[in-house]
Amino acid sequence: MSPLPDTPARTLTWGAAAMKPVVAAVERVAATDATVLLTGESGVGKTALARALHRAGARRDRPFVVINCGALSPSLLEAELFGYEAGAFTGADARRCGRLEAAAGGTVLLDEVGELPLATQTRFLRVLQARTLRRVGGIDEVPLDVRFIAATHRDLPGLVEQGRFRADLYHRLAVFPIHLPPLRARRADIAPLAQRLLGDIAARLGCPGLDLDPEAARWLVGCDWPGNVRALINALERAAIMTDGETIGVDALIGPRRSRGGRPRSMAEVERDAIEHALAYTDGHRRQAAEILGIGLRTLYDKLKRYDLGG
Repeated sequence: MSPLPDTPARTLTWGAAAMKPVVAAVERVAATDATVLLTGESGVGKTALARALHRAGARRDRPFVVINCGALSPSLLEAELFGYEAGAFTGADARRCGRLEAAAGGTVLLDEVGELPLATQTRFLRVLQARTLRRVGGIDEVPLDVRFIAATHRDLPGLVEQGRFRADLYHRLAVFPIHLPPLRARRADIAPLAQRLLGDIAARLGCPGLDLDPEAARWLVGCDWPGNVRALINALERAAIMTDGETIGVDALIGPRRSRGGRPRSMAEVERDAIEHALAYTDGHRRQAAEILGIGLRTLYDKLKRYDLGG
């Protein structure tokens, strides 16, 4: 089988031993229409891998449509997914096709599929079974020719046991599951991945030729990166902005290191910095930030208000 093209997956590298099962699975399933379920922590590269699957398959010249199942309110989700007929609800003055119809002949990525409400899960199961859809307020069945890829950072079998995710929908989605390991499980990839990402960032910022010094590269490899690739991108972009020369040093990544003779920071200062760091790692996702910090979501909201961090 032909290998997965490198260019569609700019945020992934394939060198570490932990990635070998992923590479083998992708090379086997890319040319098929099988439904793929991508699992892994937030920011690990699931969307990039979904794009790579699309571009490596027969549908590469057709649309690639991403639907973030956690970003839309339940009242809007079905209209966005399935479209609606004129008069279906107040403000529906004309027929509108949904995101699924817009992907005709291409690939649909159901990002954060674990966030789908149960009522929408029921409708979606029917779509997967019949490969047709019914617009909101409509009676006609519309044929649907798309390939489905689903992605989630959640434990779907656990949600099934809790009654929060339909077992039959889970089995329909998990035809071909692929788990992406976190960056901390493939440290051999971090330095070359950082160099690749830095090249893209530097070109975008208008400072091509920017490089990492050896100490900065070692620091990156030593980090656990709870936010994975997304957090690495954020760290590199901040460092590139803070660097005046052609080489990024470790201080640009972590900030100037204070001598032991300076005033120790208060616990409030340390706590505020930790919260800001966790939010940066998770790209502002507060539930994930709370999990990283080891506190409840309500506690995080209280601290955001206390420190005037937009709570």
